[in-house]
Amino acid sequence: MLHYKADEQKHTFADDMESLFYVVQYSALLWQPHAFDQRDLTFVMSRLFDYSIYMNEMGLLGGFPKDQDLLGRMYTSGVKFESEALGEWLESMMIFRSPLEDTSEEDRKRWSDPASIDTFWADFLRTHSLET
Repeated sequence: MLHYKADEQKHTFADDMESLFYVVQYSALLWQPHAFDQRDLTFVMSRLFDYSIYMNEMGLLGGFPKDQDLLGRMYTSGVKFESEALGEWLESMMIFRSPLEDTSEEDRKRWSDPASIDTFWADFLRTHSLET
């Protein structure tokens, strides 16, 4: 859950995109066929979506494993979805959110540009079939 103080940060398009990404990733890991066995899936799900620590005055904080995954795909690099289209969408959105070293300059700029994300989605949906 995101918490903002009015005088610190404003909610952005990128915040909504990140939320959408994690809803799709969570749902895909739970409901779509992939290569993780039950033990690996349980570990990854608990790290990415349940992990938190208590930090004195700041209270309960989470998100550190998500940051680690964004920086180096620490938890999700081994997952291969049966649906190539779903895997491609998730990987593309991950690259836009947190580019790796070999990511093109164009892809590095997409996350903060709603028009660029809209173009990507339109092209993706026109050229791919997603399973139900």
